[in-house]
Amino acid sequence: MAAKKTLPFEIYSTNELTSSYSDTAIDLRVYMDLADNQVFAIEDVWMGVDTTETTALASLGYRAQLCDLQQGSLVSHSEPTSIAMSVFDGAAGYAFEHSALEDAPQPRYNVTGKLFLGGERVGSNNVSLVTRITGQIVTLSMKDYAQLVLTTNKLTA
Repeated sequence: MAAKKTLPFEIYSTNELTSSYSDTAIDLRVYMDLADNQVFAIEDVWMGVDTTETTALASLGYRAQLCDLQQGSLVSHSEPTSIAMSVFDGAAGYAFEHSALEDAPQPRYNVTGKLFLGGERVGSNNVSLVTRITGQIVTLSMKDYAQLVLTTNKLTA
């Protein structure tokens, strides 16, 4: 289905989460050529508190999500646009992370050329969140590429 164009590589993003939801666009178009049916094959996503965070972990809390379409707010992880989510509550000693990539038979192909990392803090302290996305550029057949584009467009309607 896909011809590899690059070896796997990582994209890093650091975001300051505040009391209101905000998202950051990660532009993948600098790595791929959409006109040649190239897509970013997402293989793994990890989110967590940055090691530069100075606030004690017990005082931190956040909810964060990686989507392939801009949402404007956190959405249910059951939505097809949700790729990964992470919830952390240091006061309660609770952390949960899930990726839609777990146990998937193939990577998640991004045809839009952008990913959106959004989130908000829970509690009174802003949180420095770091996200690591592992993937590679692949070229799809015209048929497979068109099918993914049509599927993605249905999600936005």
